[in-house]
Amino acid sequence: MARGKKTNIETVYKIMLSMFNTGNFNETSRQLNIPVKTVETVYKKNIDKEEFAKLRIEKNDEFVEKATRIINKATTLLEKRIDTALESQEQLDKILDDVFDLEDRDANYKRKKALANKIESIQLNKLSELTTAVGTMYDKRALAQGESTSNNTVTINMSKEAKELAE
Repeated sequence: MARGKKTNIETVYKIMLSMFNTGNFNETSRQLNIPVKTVETVYKKNIDKEEFAKLRIEKNDEFVEKATRIINKATTLLEKRIDTALESQEQLDKILDDVFDLEDRDANYKRKKALANKIESIQLNKLSELTTAVGTMYDKRALAQGESTSNNTVTINMSKEAKELAE
């Protein structure tokens, strides 16, 4: 936008909506092809207006709903992966042993390794990725709901003697 040029109401709404969705001046600037400084100025000037407060709450509620759906899906997937791992771990271990017991004429090392990798991908090896995603969405949802994302629980480990004295 040219310096000193008034931003039309349609552009203001586009900026505000984008900001409520992205929460980022640079991303909004890129999406709308408007200078970052203009985005920042328009946002700060309009953020406290009632019409945008309602829009912000609406977009925040939409995010909370979406985050809840994602958390539920991820926990369902996590549960299924854990169930699969429990049900088939013994079988998968035996298959892995069988793969490496194959004679070289049946399968070379590269082929054995490829088969082992496929089997291992069925196992629960990437659990951390899923739990990280669940935790991230949980934290973002909590922030959107105005809740704390930290756990202020303090754990104290005591020796056996100290525990007996405490009782």
